[in-house]
Amino acid sequence: MDTQVSTTKKKMPLGRLILIIVVAIVAAIFIFSNMQSGDFKILGWGPWTLPMWIWLSIAFLLGMVFGGAIRSLSRKVRGKSTQNHN
Repeated sequence: MDTQVSTTKKKMPLGRLILIIVVAIVAAIFIFSNMQSGDFKILGWGPWTLPMWIWLSIAFLLGMVFGGAIRSLSRKVRGKSTQNHN
């Protein structure tokens, strides 16, 4: 028995790819132009002192992670709502 599994890869639109590259370049310039030290204190913890480029990198990466998670969850919710209406 020959079973074929079709794999479809969605290609990223060129405009979206260019936008991602531009945002990454601007973020890298912004991050690496801030080399002085900075303090971080949250809810009474800290202060932690690190170079600003590290704090900005952490904020950028957390934004990407949470943005991707929210996008993924919204796709799942949208997919479930369209399945319920069929």
